[in-house]
Amino acid sequence: MKKFLLLTLISLSILGCKKDYLNKPPLSDIVEDNFYKTEDDAQKAIVAAYACLQSGHMFKQNFPFMSDLASDDATFRDSTFTDHGRELALYDNFGWNPSLLGTSLTEMWGKSYEGIQRSNKVIENVPNISMDQTRKNQIIAQARFLRGLYYFYLKTLFGKVPLYPISPKSYEDLFKSEASLEEINQQINDDFNFAIGNLPNAWSIQERGRATKYSAYAFLGKNHLYNQQWENAKNAFEKVITESDRALVPKFKDVFAKGYNSNINTQESLFEIQFRSGFAKVAFGNFFTDGGVSGEGNTKNVYYGIRELNPLGGSIIGTKDLYNEFEPNDPRLKETLWTVGDTALYLTNPVLESGYGSAYSSRMSLATTLGRKIPKRVGEFYNIKKMTPGQVGTNPLLGSNDDDSPDGIILMRLADVKLMYAEALAEAAQAATGQAISQLNDIRRRARTSSINTNVLPDFPSNTRYGGNLLAINYNKTTQVTTFSQAAPYYAGDTVIYSSDLNSFRKALVHERRVELAFEGTRYLDMIRWSKIPNHPGNAATIFTSKSAPRANLEDKKSSFMLNVHSLLPKPQFEIDKSNGSLVQNPGY
Repeated sequence: MKKFLLLTLISLSILGCKKDYLNKPPLSDIVEDNFYKTEDDAQKAIVAAYACLQSGHMFKQNFPFMSDLASDDATFRDSTFTDHGRELALYDNFGWNPSLLGTSLTEMWGKSYEGIQRSNKVIENVPNISMDQTRKNQIIAQARFLRGLYYFYLKTLFGKVPLYPISPKSYEDLFKSEASLEEINQQINDDFNFAIGNLPNAWSIQERGRATKYSAYAFLGKNHLYNQQWENAKNAFEKVITESDRALVPKFKDVFAKGYNSNINTQESLFEIQFRSGFAKVAFGNFFTDGGVSGEGNTKNVYYGIRELNPLGGSIIGTKDLYNEFEPNDPRLKETLWTVGDTALYLTNPVLESGYGSAYSSRMSLATTLGRKIPKRVGEFYNIKKMTPGQVGTNPLLGSNDDDSPDGIILMRLADVKLMYAEALAEAAQAATGQAISQLNDIRRRARTSSINTNVLPDFPSNTRYGGNLLAINYNKTTQVTTFSQAAPYYAGDTVIYSSDLNSFRKALVHERRVELAFEGTRYLDMIRWSKIPNHPGNAATIFTSKSAPRANLEDKKSSFMLNVHSLLPKPQFEIDKSNGSLVQNPGY
């Protein structure tokens, strides 16, 4: 969705229409006095509230960096650090430092509150505009959805934070004390419920990317799930599954865009951040469009894609541990990580990467071990294919703008909802019910039918014994399996009877969420929330402790993990210092 920075728009319109603009009132006065007069103003304001999601400070870069690098799915590959590279390395080994100003932690905090402020301005001012009441309610409901979304991520990442249900009216109003988690959750739920009552079921193609009733149901359910309110979560997810027009895309590979022939906003997508290529940054003084210096395109290809022309390309890479998690012949593997034989489009004049001994070519040459050897690290690692355009070098459509992809970033899709619904059903019943198993198997079935070999990924459960994970029993990726228990790659040394008991189902769900949703911002947050459930196999401390050197080569990045500290990010010290004591740092920092 093309965005506008509200202050920039108002300023440019004034400068373009009046030669005597220097004699006009300050811009801070003009914003409130001369804006929010028409439906067009309301539309521009709500688009500005969406725009913060697209920012590099949020989902364009910083949130994916944090959520992937803090998990066991990804690592930072470089031994030579830029300033930004140092931040990526800190995410990788839990070296989070609240005193580093200008870091992505501070930026995520600030941009979230900017999104809340923009949403509040819509909620407060649009009711006074003379326009169609249904359209008005829809705009306000989108602002309520966005405010709930910003608070959901603030609460999940930072814990207790200040709550601003209305815009601050004075300088002193800025320094509010932290709200309790109960108060924050109530605000989130109230906002999503208002959105549910006033948003349409779907939008026209011209307005794609806006929140719908079922976007709100999905995130309401997710908030309940994170709070272990299983019945409430189940009810919200059930609305999405039984009432919405969303459906699983028949083949997994078609869920995600593949670059400049973009396939965004599929029938599976429930909420997706929009990008557009070919639009340069819009500057006015020190203000830019929220996309940042790269304009309105998605820059994920730079950090997640293959390294060739951009020195930061491929800085974030998949781990051998994630590779091992995929069952033999799971077609999702080749859609998630680059493997031997994959084709990289638009790659010209391949260059030799220092320390590797081989070059990328139009047919990717990795290594005889199926992984690139990473300088300063031991083991096998893999470039990330999922949700990256896949083009490297000069794109004939867009020149050299490989950081200007139109691909959307999916924050919620139906497969995620079905797996969360399965979890809520099982936890509410304290047993793997038939409906929970059915939802899990829907995801496995879709993956299975994406393959030419339909004998892979058997349904759960199989009621047979399984002893160990892929690495422990030395599977290769072409081994034929016929039962779920043979295929499922869990922790080394496990011996499990797979039946419909809750613990078995939890392990199956931990596995399925990892391979289905890799690099979609869920893995690390899942491990943290599961840590609050006694004896849950997805507990972050359990997982990181089990990842010893012989298994995953992750000991150098994860040995420093402390659950009582790293379950939350540190609040920016800069914000604490200027808060006059109203903000309190999270434990351990």
